[in-house]
Amino acid sequence: MIQHTFLHLPGVGRIMEWRLWKAGFQTWDDLWNALRAGKSVRHALEGSRQGELFPTSEGDLSDPRAVRWVDCLDQSRSALRAKEYRYLLDLLRPSDHWRLLASTIPEVLYLDIETTGLSIDLHYITVVGAL
Repeated sequence: MIQHTFLHLPGVGRIMEWRLWKAGFQTWDDLWNALRAGKSVRHALEGSRQGELFPTSEGDLSDPRAVRWVDCLDQSRSALRAKEYRYLLDLLRPSDHWRLLASTIPEVLYLDIETTGLSIDLHYITVVGAL
């Protein structure tokens, strides 16, 4: 799931993410390949992945935003491979942290603590559950 979101890229919000999906970019690799081939962010958002490319040589990024996105995608892929999840969590809003869950399920601890209330002096823990 995490490799299908673009919300961690600089300047990308929900609307821009939706526009990227609509333009045919479903994964980090889809977008990375187009940007590395010379497509500007503007052209990526305007059309399909096969749309017009700027006349640049392979690997020549002339769009500053594309450079930032490619760098972020490179770092994100490295962090995911190295299981450095904090990097990705720091880039995402807390409400989007769930997107990392599918990649981390074998390493996640679910902890649930039930109490009789909120006062440390008057209440006590009744159940601790871990999965």
